Amino acid sequence: MIVECKIPKMKGEEMLSTTKQLLKVREELDEAIQASVERYIEELGDFLHAVMILIRVMRREGINTQRAIERAVEKNRRRGYYDENDSN
Repeated sequence: MIVECKIPKMKGEEMLSTTKQLLKVREELDEAIQASVERYIEELGDFLHAVMILIRVMRREGINTQRAIERAVEKNRRRGYYDENDSN
């Protein structure tokens, strides 16, 4: 399950593409990585916000985000990345 959060629609959001929003996600991630201790949580919040907008844009473009996550999990399971004894 993808975490859902009530984020208001952004001005111009309908003009965003998946690629354009991915660039924003990368920008926010870079800022979080470089953030001072004082700004770290704020920057992580900005990153998560950008990811949530990305999910909305992907869905608007017809991308099945749940299936994308499931495929990533399947691939990572085949690679042995998971603790198969974990009940999650």
